[in-house]
Amino acid sequence: MPRALGHLLDVGDTKIVTVPHWDLVLYGLGVRTERHWWNGDRTVRGRRDVYIRTDGESWEVEARAGGGAGRSKIHQCPGRKSAEILAQAWMDGQNRWQVVAP
Repeated sequence: MPRALGHLLDVGDTKIVTVPHWDLVLYGLGVRTERHWWNGDRTVRGRRDVYIRTDGESWEVEARAGGGAGRSKIHQCPGRKSAEILAQAWMDGQNRWQVVAP
């Protein structure tokens, strides 16, 4: 039975999705968000998020534009270090990015 991966809060034109730190995804595998950054822009058009996730064996980096309902790209990485390098590259090495506690 499918289950929701987060809770949706609808505030006017903005939709905010909260995603639990741990959750079950495809095939019942536990996936953990190791790192999450956002660019500090509260507008739907300007918001950007970067996530590093792992199930303990494989790693992925997600770059999301436009908040929870926006577009995203997910790339698989061979390990933690390569995931961190890719995440930093997607953040353009700029200091405006803020760490979001997982």
